[in-house]
Amino acid sequence: MNADLQRLTIAASLVNEGRSMRVGDIRLGAEPPDVLTVTGWTRSSSLENLTRTEALAELAEIKLLFDEMVAICPNLLELAGKRWVEFCLGYDYGMGAVGVCSERNGIITWEVELKK
Repeated sequence: MNADLQRLTIAASLVNEGRSMRVGDIRLGAEPPDVLTVTGWTRSSSLENLTRTEALAELAEIKLLFDEMVAICPNLLELAGKRWVEFCLGYDYGMGAVGVCSERNGIITWEVELKK
């Protein structure tokens, strides 16, 4: 078993137990009862400089990274025991993080106000 597949299998098992694990630039986690959260963080140095367009582009990158994970581990969602996937973009300010936006079932939810 290659290292990436092994790491994703471990992450899926932890998510199934309600825990989370970082895999590369993505954190896989669980939101009860049946949601797999796929979280990445913006490269922007400040929220004041981040625009909605940039945030949506970064959210799309998170989705692409997740697609690559599923290509490596096709049964990732089954292993994680989840049906829905929520993609999240956060801003890490050093002592914690805040949510910027998320997408579930094609619906974008903004958690902070950004420039257009």
